[in-house]
Amino acid sequence: MLCIVSTAALAMVAIVLIAGGGCENIEDLTGEYFYILPENPVLLAGTASIELQAVGGAPPYRWSASDTNIGRIVGDGQEVIYISDSESGVNVITVEDTRYWTATTIVTHPGQDLTMHLVFGSYILGTDGALVILGTEGGTPPYTWTVGDDTLGEIVGRPTTTTAVYMRNSAGNNLITVTDGADSIVDAVIYQP
Repeated sequence: MLCIVSTAALAMVAIVLIAGGGCENIEDLTGEYFYILPENPVLLAGTASIELQAVGGAPPYRWSASDTNIGRIVGDGQEVIYISDSESGVNVITVEDTRYWTATTIVTHPGQDLTMHLVFGSYILGTDGALVILGTEGGTPPYTWTVGDDTLGEIVGRPTTTTAVYMRNSAGNNLITVTDGADSIVDAVIYQP
């Protein structure tokens, strides 16, 4: 069991651990809390900045970003501005208070909008066993490929990061869905007369 505590609360935690035989949540021991709002924001394409706020803790605050090539913190204090310097990536934002308590949030830059397109073939598959290669652009890896009805058709083989092979099994239109790592979704209909 792991406890993360401030130096100021260390004596109190030691007494609780000895007397209670366990580790208590710091909020329960001191009645205090410390976190960042918004929690785990996603910056959509074209979004240049977002305001972050430290909630709880004890000022003054020290803010940092894990990758300043992706984005950076401007300002100090309880509220700061996070400025995006990249179209895609993930940045861990940390704020530390005067007691060395830390709070983190993850800012995700999903990049360009997720799209699906034909790499080879047609969206119309007239015979059983016919194949089409579909591709994606944009979005945030990893990608998950799913079919609406696997009795009508299926993804064959192992999809790569950006392409998948679909094979018709029987007549009837089918829906192909790609979901990216930021939960963006794009659909395509395969027409199967």
